[in-house]
Amino acid sequence: MINIEINQNLCDHCNLCIASCPSGGIIVSNGKVVADASADCRDCRTCESICGRNAINWYYEIVLNKPVPGD
Repeated sequence: MINIEINQNLCDHCNLCIASCPSGGIIVSNGKVVADASADCRDCRTCESICGRNAINWYYEIVLNKPVPGD
């Protein structure tokens, strides 16, 4: 699963993120730069660091376990 969010309002379609992605995880679809969910993203975050407009952000889901009674 790719945890990339691309803000279309900030993206200027320079395609640096596409060129820098080693796994092909960023593509152009319907005229928009988007994350490709079928790609084998390596979580390198190169796309985020190369974007000069800060249009790419990573997000992570934090899962907290409920305490087990008796622990």
